[in-house]
Amino acid sequence: MKTIGLDIGTTSICGVVTDPERGELLQSVTLANDSSVGTGLPFARCQAPERILRICKDIVNGFLRQYPDTDAIGLTGQMHGVLCLNDEGEPVSPLYTWQDERGGQPFDKDTSYAQELSRRTGYPAASGYGFTTLFYNTVNGLHPKNAKSVCTVHDYVAMKLCGKSEPVMHLSDAASLGLFDLKNLRFDTAAIEKAGLDKRMLPQLTADCRIIGETKENIPVCVPLGDNQASVLGSLCEGGVLVNVGTGSQVSVVCDEYAPANGIEYRPFLNGRYLMTGCALAGGYSYSLLRNFFAATLKMFGMPVPENAYDLMNRGAECAENGEDDILCEPYFCGTRNNPAARGAFSNIGRHNFSPERMTLSVLKGICDELYSFYDDFRKLLKTDPVMLVGSGNGIRKNGLLRNIFSEKFGMPMRLPLYEEEAAFGCSFAACAALENISEAELRNRIRYR
Repeated sequence: MKTIGLDIGTTSICGVVTDPERGELLQSVTLANDSSVGTGLPFARCQAPERILRICKDIVNGFLRQYPDTDAIGLTGQMHGVLCLNDEGEPVSPLYTWQDERGGQPFDKDTSYAQELSRRTGYPAASGYGFTTLFYNTVNGLHPKNAKSVCTVHDYVAMKLCGKSEPVMHLSDAASLGLFDLKNLRFDTAAIEKAGLDKRMLPQLTADCRIIGETKENIPVCVPLGDNQASVLGSLCEGGVLVNVGTGSQVSVVCDEYAPANGIEYRPFLNGRYLMTGCALAGGYSYSLLRNFFAATLKMFGMPVPENAYDLMNRGAECAENGEDDILCEPYFCGTRNNPAARGAFSNIGRHNFSPERMTLSVLKGICDELYSFYDDFRKLLKTDPVMLVGSGNGIRKNGLLRNIFSEKFGMPMRLPLYEEEAAFGCSFAACAALENISEAELRNRIRYR
C-alpha cells in the first residue's frame, strides 16, 4: 500500500509518500507556504487559500507521476484558523490563520473581543481561534454576506481535490475553532447563537477517519485531521507519552474518557478517544532568548558570537554541577497559555552557582519541568502509566542534552520516530485506516523508531 500525506503548515507545506503497512517513509518534499496576503489591518495574519491549493496540487501531482499506484490521500494542517466559502465551495475570504490577532483587539475599554466572546458563551476563547475571528468580523461588518460555510484550510484543499463544494470537518479540527462541546463532541449551537453568529454556516462533522470523495484519478481522499492529532497518530505508540519541543512545547497522551480537570486540555482524537494535552509557550524560543542574552553580552565586550553558540551552551550545561544547589528557572518569558501576563524568573541563585553554565542548565530544565507538571496531572487520570517517552520537534531532535533531561525527569528512555514529518506521516496513516478499517491503536504500533 502507498498513501500520500499533506501537512499544510503556516510557513511550509510538507508532503510524504508512505507505506503505512510497514511504517516506512518512501519520499518527502517540503515547499514554502508563500501565500501571505495583506488586508490593511495591522493585526491581521491572512493567507490566500487558492495559492495553498495550488502548492498542494503541485505536490500531489509530482508524487502521482512517481507513484501512480497510490491508494489514498490524507491531509492535516494548521489548526484554529478559518476561512469562508460560498455556495459553490469557493473562498469568499482569506484564510485567517491561528496567528491572527483581531481577537486581542479591544471590544471596549476593559475587554478584548476574545474576552467578550468568552463572557457571552461561557467558553474559553483566544485570539486566532476560528470563532473568535468570526465574532470580530461579524461585529465589525467584515463577515462576507455570501458566506455559506466555514472550514479549515485543509478541509478546503481536501474538498477541492475531490471536486466537491461542501467541506467535511473532523472533530479534531472542529474543536480547535472554539465553542465546541467536548463531552458530546459537537459544536455548541446555543453558544454560537449567543455570540450572534449564524449556526447555518457550520460544516458537516465526522468522528471517523473516512473517505470523503475521490480525485479525478479515482484516488480516495480521507477527511483531514488536526495537526496535533495527526502528529500523535504518526509518532506515538500505544501506551506512550509524547513531548514536542519546537518554538513552544507540549505534552500529549491518549486517554479513553473525557474527565475535565483543572489545567488539562482535552482534544478529540480517534475512535471516541481523547488527547490530554498540556501546551506551553516555553520551548525553543525560550532557549533562543538565553542565546541572545549571551550574544548581547559578547557584543558588549566587543567579541564575536560563535556560529556554534548552542553547541557551546549545551557543552557548558553538561559540565555544570547538577544537584540541590541548581538555579531554578521559570521560563515564562512570553507568559503562559493561561496567564499571558506571567513572566520568567530565576531563583536559588547564590555566589557558588551564579554561572552561565548553571543558568543554561536551568532554562533547559525549566522547559522540561513545565511539561512534566502537565504530565503529572495526566497520570492521575490514566488507568495505567505510560511505558515509553517519545520526542518530536527540532528542539528535541537537535538537542541531546534536552533529551537526557526529559528522560531523567520522566523516568523513561526517550525514543525518536525514524522520520521527522510526524504530522504528514500521521495523516497518511489516517488514509490507511479509512481504507482498511484499522484501529488507530493498531496503526500506531506500526511506528518505527530510531
